[in-house]
Amino acid sequence: MIYFDNAATTTVDNEVIKSYSKAIVSYFGNTSSKHSLGQESEQIYLKAKKQIAKYLSPTKVSPEEIIITSGATESNNLAIKGYAKRYYKKGKHIITTKVEHPSVLEAMKSLEAEGFEVTYLDVSKEGISLEDLSKALREDTILVSIMAINNEVGAVYDIPSLAKLTKSKSNAAFHCDATQALLKVTQDLSDCDLISFSAHKLHGIKGSGLLVKRENIDLIPLFDGGGQEKGYRSGTCNLPATIALATTLRVASETLNERRNGATQIYNYLYDELSKIDEIEIVKPIDFSPFILNFVMKEHKASVVAEALSEKGIMVSTKSACSSKKLGGSYVLRAYNYDDKLSSNGIRLSFCGNESLEDAKIFIVTLKEILKSTRKDNDGY
Repeated sequence: MIYFDNAATTTVDNEVIKSYSKAIVSYFGNTSSKHSLGQESEQIYLKAKKQIAKYLSPTKVSPEEIIITSGATESNNLAIKGYAKRYYKKGKHIITTKVEHPSVLEAMKSLEAEGFEVTYLDVSKEGISLEDLSKALREDTILVSIMAINNEVGAVYDIPSLAKLTKSKSNAAFHCDATQALLKVTQDLSDCDLISFSAHKLHGIKGSGLLVKRENIDLIPLFDGGGQEKGYRSGTCNLPATIALATTLRVASETLNERRNGATQIYNYLYDELSKIDEIEIVKPIDFSPFILNFVMKEHKASVVAEALSEKGIMVSTKSACSSKKLGGSYVLRAYNYDDKLSSNGIRLSFCGNESLEDAKIFIVTLKEILKSTRKDNDGY
C-alpha cells in the first residue's frame, strides 16, 4: 500500500504505542484520587505536561497553559465558543477565514445563530491579506481565529504577523488551529492566545489533543462536571493519552528535519511530474507546506480517479476527510477561485515525510495509466 493521505490521519509511531500500552497497565489511577496511587498518577500527568510544553517550542508555553482535550475539534470549539461566551459583553464580532477546518466554521455558524456577527476573510495564493484583516478589525471585535496551515491545499499563513496586527490594532484575542503545522513547519505562535492541536496528524493516537490557553484568558467550559483541567475541561483525566501525546511530540521533534526533508523531496518530484500532465493544474500557494500537494483534474472526475488509485493500493483523498461526506465540491478550492467544476475535481496528496521516492514514482506511473484508460468526464474542459 502507498499511503498519501497523512493530512487525514497517520500511522501510530511504535514508541507512542509502547508508551500508551505501558501507561494503561501501570498508571491506571485516577489523578483526582487522594490516595497514593492517584497522587502518583497526578505527578506523572504533570510531568507529561511539562514535556509537552517543552516540545511546543519555539512557541513559548508553560505547562499550566495546556488543556488536554480529545483532539483539535474539541479544542477549536472550546477556544471559540468558550471565549465568545465568556467575553460577549465586550463585543459580539468575530473574524475568521473562508477556508478554516469545519470544526471552526461550524462553531462560527453556531455562534451566528446566537447573535454573534462573523466576518469571513478572503484568501489568495499570496496568503491572507494583512490589509483585509486590518479593515475587518472593529472596536467590538473580540476574537480572530485563523489556521496556521490549510489542511486541503497546504497554504502556510503568516500567523506571527496576523497575530501581531490583531494585538496592535484591537483588544481581540487570537486563536490558531495549528493542527497541520505543529512540528512540520516552524512557526513561532507565541503571540497567539489560544492554540489547537491534534495528535493523530503526527503519528499519535486518535482522540488525543490539546488547547493552549494563555493564563490571562478565561473560557466558559463546554462540559459541566468535576472541574478537571482547572475547570475548563471536566472529565476523568486520560493519563495514557497524555503520556502518549508527550511521546508523540518528543519523537516528532527528534525527527523534524528528517521528515521535512523527506516530504520536500517527495513534493518536488511529484510537482515536477504532475506539471507535465496537461489536464492537471497544481494548486500551489506562494508559501506552502511540503507535506500537502493539491491538484485539480480538468478532464476526469477526481472521485473516479481516487477510487481507481485505491483499487491499485494507493490512498489519496479528494478533499479533507472531515468534509468528505458532504455533497458538492471543496469550499476551500472555491475560495481559491476555482469554479464549481474544478473545485469538485481536486485531489489531495499528503505526506508524513517517511515515504520513499519509489512510492512517488509508482504513483505517477499508475496515475498516467488510469488517466489513459478511464473515460473522460463528458462535461470536461
